Amino acid sequence: MFRSLLQTRSTSAINSSYARVTSWRALSFALLGLSGVLVAVGCSSPAVRNAEGKATSAASGGSGAGGGSQINNSAGGAFVSTGAGGRMGTASGGASNANSGGATAAGGGGTVINTGWWDPAWARRRVITVQGPQAEALVNFPVPVKLGADFDFASAKSMGEDIRFTDASGTPLDSEIESWSATEAVVWVRVPSLPPMGQSVELRMYYGNPAATALPASATQGVWSADSYIGVWHFADGKDSGAGKYDGKAMTGAGDGGMENGAGTEFVAAKVGKGLLLRQAVQSHFDLPQAAVKLGGAPAMSFSGWWQAHPSTVDSAGAIIALAGNGAIGGVPGGHAAFEIDQEGEGLYVVANPVWVKDMPFIHEFRLNNGKVVNDVWTHIVVVVDLVSSTTVVYQDGVQVEMQTGIDYMTMKFPDGLLADGGYFGCDPTVNGAFANATMDEFRLQKVPRSAEWVKAEFASMTSPTFAVVGGLETH
Repeated sequence: MFRSLLQTRSTSAINSSYARVTSWRALSFALLGLSGVLVAVGCSSPAVRNAEGKATSAASGGSGAGGGSQINNSAGGAFVSTGAGGRMGTASGGASNANSGGATAAGGGGTVINTGWWDPAWARRRVITVQGPQAEALVNFPVPVKLGADFDFASAKSMGEDIRFTDASGTPLDSEIESWSATEAVVWVRVPSLPPMGQSVELRMYYGNPAATALPASATQGVWSADSYIGVWHFADGKDSGAGKYDGKAMTGAGDGGMENGAGTEFVAAKVGKGLLLRQAVQSHFDLPQAAVKLGGAPAMSFSGWWQAHPSTVDSAGAIIALAGNGAIGGVPGGHAAFEIDQEGEGLYVVANPVWVKDMPFIHEFRLNNGKVVNDVWTHIVVVVDLVSSTTVVYQDGVQVEMQTGIDYMTMKFPDGLLADGGYFGCDPTVNGAFANATMDEFRLQKVPRSAEWVKAEFASMTSPTFAVVGGLETH
């Protein structure tokens, strides 16, 4: 009966109003959805995207699930998102990179969007669907968007200066380009609220504006809010992406006596974009200024990153990351503070030691992988030290592997002078010859105690190809 009613409507009446056609299509979908069938209705409906991301007319028929559902086609790797109003978006899973994680893009033809466009000066956009595995909502969460072979780089500016992100309502979002070339890119976006597992949030990525200039520093640094992050190093170079801009110095040779020529320091393909290769043979390392490790009296701290140990060329411990200080700490003469990720014959191990009395064992030292040597495999490590709850927690690949509680740290805050010896990537200057043979990526030092759910989402954001999915091309 309903189909007969539609057929009596004149073609001219349908074409006279896009909104009227849309309302008839939505109604037809709602009625026919009772039988589990999606039928395209209308003579000249706007194009929608099929599973390859190509434009197709609604009159030619379509298939999918309504009501905002998502379909993952394991055989073809296609991710299909259908909106409640009949809007269908797709992203090809064939572009997924399980090793690098982050967002994956899909190409194809374009869908013309007539309403809800952020700024007409930007000719193109992609819809990004973000969905995490955590059990709670997370505030100001950084999401990596990775673009590859299926993204039309020729339509954007040569270094991505015209890339802009908004939420679904059109509110601009902070973003930072980690790397951009003619064939691939990594962009970090601050998501104001990442919903819990089972829910998703949509972002919009706009580009295609030749007159656009790069975002100001306030927008790029806004991804890494100063109230949480002390420093963030992506290792596309030695620069800090946080508000403090605590750039590292490339060094070779022993400790601070090394030459500042960067010999032996290399930035290589890593877990997300590029990473820092540390070569034990030439004692390559990066020094951080003391300001980069000042915790400002915070009652907690977290540090995290990706590490990949390589076979050691010498029989001694090598510090992949060392944040250290000596002196009278917490009223204890000869106290020593150390936060390290080290490699030795037993493999990777973690040192989390806010206060150590001289000649006494470390408060916390934990060996990963049950002490087994695991070389050339990426491992994500997060260490959280909370002085208020006297708790130290270690996470490996998004899962808690160690917790110690009830430790008397003799202080309820991290004073600025705690790590007076500074920070180092690739060595520990307090230990002679403690140089690493490893690659590291995405190191972050924070003055907040990250939760287990945050850590889970952080790991997934850089490993799961379905954490953030970039849809097909839309034009205006």
